[in-house]
Amino acid sequence: GARRRRRDVQIVGRDAEMAIARAAFDLVTRNHRGVVLHVNGEDGVGKSRFVDEVLDHVRAHGDLFLLEGGCVPYGEANVWYPIATALSTYLDLDPSADADSAREVGLERARRLFPAIAATDAEKMVEVFMHLLGYPSAIDKLDAARARSTIHRAVTRVFEARAEDRTMVLSIDDIHWADPLLLDLLDSLVAAVGKHAFMLITAMRPGAEVAWPPPTDRTTTISLTLQPLTRADSDELAAELLEETADEILLAALYERSGGNPLFVHELVA
Repeated sequence: GARRRRRDVQIVGRDAEMAIARAAFDLVTRNHRGVVLHVNGEDGVGKSRFVDEVLDHVRAHGDLFLLEGGCVPYGEANVWYPIATALSTYLDLDPSADADSAREVGLERARRLFPAIAATDAEKMVEVFMHLLGYPSAIDKLDAARARSTIHRAVTRVFEARAEDRTMVLSIDDIHWADPLLLDLLDSLVAAVGKHAFMLITAMRPGAEVAWPPPTDRTTTISLTLQPLTRADSDELAAELLEETADEILLAALYERSGGNPLFVHELVA
């Protein structure tokens, strides 16, 4: 029969991990606690697919703010790219707009987010948005320490304000490629918003020179390491992909060659 695309196939062998992720989200929504859910695993083991399933569960909750971003390995000069893409999507900012248009829209969004904000504070916040999105801004003229504190203050202010109204979820994929400046911001964000209904979901492969997740007593941190599939789960996945009854010899060979790695099973069956 016709082979099925990876996202079309039901996730296999992750029931226990999904139960933990759902319980973590319950902790956020019911207890208004900050939670970091960190997903670890080798390439192809299904980190991004697992996070997709978690986010589907999160979206079903309905009344929340969800922001998504991802780190890239190369070719992106803006170290803030993951948080910038998440915020620009959330604030409905066009990243391709010219600087003047972006500043005008950013100012309108800042006033909408904070109706009582002073004009000078709104302008400072917009300068941070501009900087995160890669535009020239007043932040460029600050020394490193002042730039850091200004960026952290503005971003945490947005997240705190939103998390007071509704549950807020931020998902950053491939964090093993994150710049230390971005990790520092996320660490600060977790510490500042930890007493609100806020969930940070991150995913990375092991062995990266990245100190994450951060040690903190201000929020609950849950680290899940996705293991290769068991033989039974590998057989179930193969049967779904093949859409036909597979013989024992084929199933055994698929498991032996893939090592239980879901991506390898998909590629071998394709």
